[in-house]
This record gives sequence, C-alpha cells and structure tokens, in this order.
Amino acid sequence: MSVLSSRRKWRWAVTLVIVAAGLYFSGLWLLPMNYVGYCSERHGWVPRDELIRAAVRSMFLGYPQDAIPYRSVDEFLQHNPDCCSLTNQGREYYEAPLSYRLSGSVRTLVHVKYFVRRRDAAGDITQEQQETWAAMTNCGEAWGGI
Repeated sequence: MSVLSSRRKWRWAVTLVIVAAGLYFSGLWLLPMNYVGYCSERHGWVPRDELIRAAVRSMFLGYPQDAIPYRSVDEFLQHNPDCCSLTNQGREYYEAPLSYRLSGSVRTLVHVKYFVRRRDAAGDITQEQQETWAAMTNCGEAWGGI
C-alpha cells in the first residue's frame, strides 16, 4: 500500500512539473500577470504617476487649436492638481474587455479632468472644464480617448 501511494505521489509531482513547464514555455503564465498590470518589458509595474503623465501627454495630441496650450506636463499638473485618477470605467460606463486585460493592452484607464483655457473677445482668459479617458497598456503607453 505504501509503495502504491509513493508512486502516485511521484507521478503527481512529475505531472505537476510537466504542466508547469508547459505553461512557462507556452507563455500562458503571463496571462494572470498581464491581468494585474505587470509589464514584462520592464520586469515590473509602471508607477501611478508615470501612467498619469503619459495620459496627459497623449491628451495634448487632441488639444483644441484655439486654446492656450500648456507648455509641459508639469504646467498642466500645476493648473489641474486633482486632474487624474486611475479607474476601470470610462465614458458611458465603458470597461475594457477581459481579453484586453489578459493581453496587457489595457491595464487601467486614466480619467483626466482639466481646464481648457481660451481668450475671449476682451482678451481675458476663460476656462472650460473638459474630461477624457486614456487607456493605458501594462507598460504605460496611452492609446485612444475612451
């Protein structure tokens, strides 16, 4: 009886090692790591501040032409100190599909609330609040206004 149980334990251990090796070499072990936002290129997680700065830089690409531009991300953050938050929901309750999370295409969304500054006819600066969401990859690259 003890010989049979030790053989079963040995077979179970060998099976476990084979399955683990198969998952490792097939890359499937990355799926749960991708889901939690791990960046395999950097061997770690991108910090929150870096995600926010990348989202702000991407927002500059679609900034209105008739507006007073921000000179830098630092100036933007100075004028909009509580601008940004990480969230899983975007405009109209959009949520990234599970496949995006598992592939690392979307780690999180950055919600950016900011003021667009313009000059009125009298030359005074007016401000209008806007908001956008940037989808962030696991490695901190922004894509698309959601």
